[in-house]
Amino acid sequence: MFQLIAQLEAQPLILMSIAKPVLMLVVLGLWAWIVGRLDKDAGYFYIKQKEWAFGHLGAGIVGFGVMLLVPIFWVGLPLGALILAGEVFAYITFRNGQVPEKERWSGMKILKGLQEEGKKKKGEKAKLRADVKLMDKHEALLDIPHGEDPRTPAFDLFSNMLVFAVPRGADQLEMTVDAEKSTFVARIDGIRYPQEAPEKDLSV
Repeated sequence: MFQLIAQLEAQPLILMSIAKPVLMLVVLGLWAWIVGRLDKDAGYFYIKQKEWAFGHLGAGIVGFGVMLLVPIFWVGLPLGALILAGEVFAYITFRNGQVPEKERWSGMKILKGLQEEGKKKKGEKAKLRADVKLMDKHEALLDIPHGEDPRTPAFDLFSNMLVFAVPRGADQLEMTVDAEKSTFVARIDGIRYPQEAPEKDLSV
Protein backbone atom coordinates (compact mmCIF):
# COMPACT_ATOMS: atom_id res chain seq x y z
CA MET A 1 0.00 0.00 0.00
CA PHE A 2 2.66 2.48 1.05
CA GLN A 3 4.86 1.39 -1.86
CA LEU A 4 2.02 2.08 -4.33
CA ILE A 5 1.47 5.57 -2.90
CA ALA A 6 5.19 6.31 -3.16
CA GLN A 7 5.21 5.24 -6.82
CA LEU A 8 2.19 7.42 -7.63
CA GLU A 9 3.81 10.40 -5.92
CA ALA A 10 7.04 9.85 -7.84
CA GLN A 11 5.38 9.98 -11.29
CA PRO A 12 4.45 13.71 -11.19
CA LEU A 13 7.99 14.48 -10.02
CA ILE A 14 9.45 12.67 -13.03
CA LEU A 15 7.08 14.50 -15.41
CA MET A 16 7.97 17.82 -13.78
CA SER A 17 11.70 17.15 -14.14
CA ILE A 18 11.18 16.54 -17.87
CA ALA A 19 8.94 19.58 -18.34
CA LYS A 20 11.44 22.01 -16.81
CA PRO A 21 14.29 21.57 -19.32
CA VAL A 22 11.78 21.42 -22.19
CA LEU A 23 10.30 24.78 -21.16
CA MET A 24 13.77 26.24 -20.79
CA LEU A 25 14.76 25.05 -24.26
CA VAL A 26 11.56 26.48 -25.75
CA VAL A 27 12.30 29.90 -24.22
CA LEU A 28 15.94 29.84 -25.36
CA GLY A 29 15.01 28.58 -28.82
CA LEU A 30 12.46 31.36 -29.31
CA TRP A 31 14.98 33.94 -28.10
CA ALA A 32 17.67 32.60 -30.46
CA TRP A 33 15.22 32.72 -33.40
CA ILE A 34 14.37 36.35 -32.60
CA VAL A 35 18.03 37.33 -32.12
CA GLY A 36 18.91 35.82 -35.49
CA ARG A 37 16.48 38.19 -37.17
CA LEU A 38 17.65 41.14 -35.10
CA ASP A 39 21.22 40.48 -36.21
CA LYS A 40 20.21 40.51 -39.87
CA ASP A 41 18.24 43.71 -39.28
CA ALA A 42 21.27 45.37 -37.65
CA GLY A 43 23.42 44.40 -40.63
CA TYR A 44 20.86 45.68 -43.13
CA PHE A 45 20.58 49.12 -41.47
CA TYR A 46 24.23 49.26 -40.28
CA ILE A 47 23.14 49.57 -36.64
CA LYS A 48 26.32 48.60 -34.75
CA GLN A 49 25.87 44.96 -35.67
CA LYS A 50 29.02 43.75 -33.93
CA GLU A 51 28.25 45.57 -30.67
CA TRP A 52 24.68 44.29 -30.59
CA ALA A 53 25.89 40.75 -31.33
CA PHE A 54 27.97 40.89 -28.14
CA GLY A 55 24.95 42.37 -26.34
CA HIS A 56 22.75 39.48 -27.46
CA LEU A 57 25.42 36.99 -26.39
CA GLY A 58 25.82 38.62 -22.98
CA ALA A 59 22.07 38.68 -22.39
CA GLY A 60 21.86 35.03 -23.36
CA ILE A 61 24.60 34.04 -20.92
CA VAL A 62 23.08 36.05 -18.06
CA GLY A 63 19.52 34.91 -18.77
CA PHE A 64 20.49 31.25 -19.06
CA GLY A 65 22.63 31.53 -15.94
CA VAL A 66 19.70 32.93 -13.96
CA MET A 67 17.47 30.08 -15.13
CA LEU A 68 20.03 27.54 -13.97
CA LEU A 69 21.24 29.12 -10.73
CA VAL A 70 18.04 30.36 -9.13
CA PRO A 71 16.97 27.46 -6.85
CA ILE A 72 13.24 27.89 -7.48
CA PHE A 73 12.64 27.02 -11.15
CA TRP A 74 9.36 28.93 -11.49
CA VAL A 75 11.17 32.06 -10.28
CA GLY A 76 14.38 31.60 -12.29
CA LEU A 77 12.63 30.86 -15.61
CA PRO A 78 10.54 34.07 -15.77
CA LEU A 79 13.47 36.14 -14.47
CA GLY A 80 15.77 34.74 -17.16
CA ALA A 81 13.10 35.23 -19.82
CA LEU A 82 12.62 38.79 -18.62
CA ILE A 83 16.34 39.49 -19.09
CA LEU A 84 16.25 38.08 -22.63
CA ALA A 85 13.10 40.02 -23.50
CA GLY A 86 14.52 43.21 -21.99
CA GLU A 87 17.58 43.06 -24.21
CA VAL A 88 15.41 42.48 -27.28
CA PHE A 89 13.25 45.45 -26.30
CA ALA A 90 16.41 47.56 -25.82
CA TYR A 91 17.53 46.74 -29.36
CA ILE A 92 14.12 47.57 -30.85
CA THR A 93 14.02 50.87 -28.97
CA PHE A 94 17.53 51.77 -30.14
CA ARG A 95 17.00 50.76 -33.77
CA ASN A 96 13.72 52.68 -34.00
CA GLY A 97 15.70 55.82 -33.27
CA GLN A 98 18.18 55.02 -36.06
CA VAL A 99 15.91 54.12 -38.99
CA PRO A 100 13.37 56.10 -41.04
CA GLU A 101 9.93 56.44 -39.51
CA LYS A 102 8.30 54.06 -42.00
CA GLU A 103 10.82 51.35 -41.04
CA ARG A 104 10.19 51.57 -37.30
CA TRP A 105 8.81 48.56 -35.50
CA SER A 106 5.69 48.40 -33.39
CA GLY A 107 3.95 45.38 -31.88
CA MET A 108 1.34 45.06 -34.64
CA LYS A 109 3.88 45.74 -37.37
CA ILE A 110 6.15 42.94 -36.11
CA LEU A 111 3.29 40.42 -36.05
CA LYS A 112 2.15 41.48 -39.51
CA GLY A 113 5.71 41.18 -40.81
CA LEU A 114 6.04 37.63 -39.48
CA GLN A 115 2.77 36.62 -41.12
CA GLU A 116 3.85 38.12 -44.45
CA GLU A 117 7.23 36.41 -44.21
CA GLY A 118 5.55 33.03 -43.75
CA LYS A 119 3.22 33.60 -46.70
CA LYS A 120 6.12 34.80 -48.85
CA LYS A 121 8.19 31.67 -48.15
CA LYS A 122 5.26 29.40 -49.00
CA GLY A 123 4.62 31.36 -52.19
CA GLU A 124 8.27 31.23 -53.24
CA LYS A 125 8.39 27.47 -52.72
CA ALA A 126 5.20 26.91 -54.70
CA LYS A 127 6.34 29.26 -57.49
CA LEU A 128 9.74 27.60 -57.68
CA ARG A 129 8.16 24.19 -58.16
CA ALA A 130 5.87 25.60 -60.83
CA ASP A 131 8.80 27.25 -62.64
CA VAL A 132 11.01 24.16 -62.76
CA LYS A 133 10.92 22.71 -66.27
CA LEU A 134 12.39 19.48 -67.55
CA MET A 135 13.72 19.15 -71.09
CA ASP A 136 15.27 16.36 -73.09
CA LYS A 137 18.52 16.69 -75.04
CA HIS A 138 16.58 18.29 -77.90
CA GLU A 139 15.18 20.94 -75.48
CA ALA A 140 11.67 19.57 -75.76
CA LEU A 141 9.60 20.04 -72.61
CA LEU A 142 8.88 16.96 -70.51
CA ASP A 143 6.03 16.39 -68.08
CA ILE A 144 6.76 17.16 -64.41
CA PRO A 145 6.73 13.89 -62.40
CA HIS A 146 4.04 13.71 -59.76
CA GLY A 147 1.90 11.28 -57.83
CA GLU A 148 2.87 7.63 -58.28
CA ASP A 149 5.43 8.36 -60.98
CA PRO A 150 8.68 6.56 -59.92
CA ARG A 151 10.65 9.70 -60.83
CA THR A 152 8.72 11.85 -58.34
CA PRO A 153 11.09 11.31 -55.34
CA ALA A 154 14.11 12.33 -57.45
CA PHE A 155 12.32 15.40 -58.76
CA ASP A 156 11.22 16.39 -55.24
CA LEU A 157 14.83 16.03 -54.05
CA PHE A 158 16.03 18.32 -56.82
CA SER A 159 13.24 20.83 -56.13
CA ASN A 160 14.09 20.95 -52.42
CA MET A 161 17.70 21.73 -53.28
CA LEU A 162 16.56 24.60 -55.48
CA VAL A 163 14.26 25.86 -52.71
CA PHE A 164 17.34 26.15 -50.49
CA ALA A 165 19.76 27.49 -53.10
CA VAL A 166 17.85 29.93 -55.32
CA PRO A 167 16.48 32.35 -52.68
CA ARG A 168 19.99 32.56 -51.18
CA GLY A 169 21.56 33.53 -54.48
CA ALA A 170 23.55 30.35 -55.08
CA ASP A 171 25.96 30.68 -57.99
CA GLN A 172 26.64 26.97 -58.42
CA LEU A 173 25.02 23.61 -57.66
CA GLU A 174 27.24 20.55 -57.52
CA MET A 175 25.82 17.03 -57.80
CA THR A 176 28.30 14.15 -57.70
CA VAL A 177 27.16 10.54 -57.97
CA ASP A 178 29.41 7.48 -58.03
CA ALA A 179 29.17 3.82 -57.11
CA GLU A 180 29.86 4.48 -53.42
CA LYS A 181 28.09 7.71 -52.50
CA SER A 182 26.42 10.85 -53.75
CA THR A 183 26.89 14.46 -52.67
CA PHE A 184 24.84 17.58 -53.32
CA VAL A 185 26.44 20.95 -52.61
CA ALA A 186 25.20 24.52 -53.09
CA ARG A 187 27.82 27.26 -53.37
CA ILE A 188 26.65 30.61 -52.01
CA ASP A 189 28.98 33.63 -51.91
CA GLY A 190 31.95 31.32 -52.41
CA ILE A 191 30.98 29.08 -49.45
CA ARG A 192 30.00 25.46 -50.03
CA TYR A 193 26.84 24.28 -48.22
CA PRO A 194 26.51 20.47 -48.29
CA GLN A 195 22.93 19.24 -48.63
CA GLU A 196 21.40 16.09 -47.23
CA ALA A 197 22.84 13.18 -49.14
CA PRO A 198 20.16 11.13 -50.92
CA GLU A 199 20.11 7.38 -51.06
CA LYS A 200 22.38 5.94 -53.73
CA ASP A 201 19.54 4.33 -55.72
CA LEU A 202 17.57 7.58 -55.73
CA SER A 203 20.58 9.61 -56.90
CA VAL A 204 21.26 7.30 -59.80
